[in-house]
Amino acid sequence: MFAARKFEVLFLYDPWDEFVMDHLREAEGKPLRPAERRKLDLADTAKTEGALSEQEAQSFTVWLKETFG
Repeated sequence: MFAARKFEVLFLYDPWDEFVMDHLREAEGKPLRPAERRKLDLADTAKTEGALSEQEAQSFTVWLKETFG
């Protein structure tokens, strides 16, 4: 979804990262906003390349359940 809208995403794993991001509002003139707190309308997001069709997704789900229980 973010790639389709040409948003850059930072993956932060260290507890200090969140502390720093809460106090840092922009970097190189670009505003920084937490993705998990954003209200994004997913309905208008175009399908991405390589996405599974509905039938492929159902087949994959069946395979997962059979394989991993």
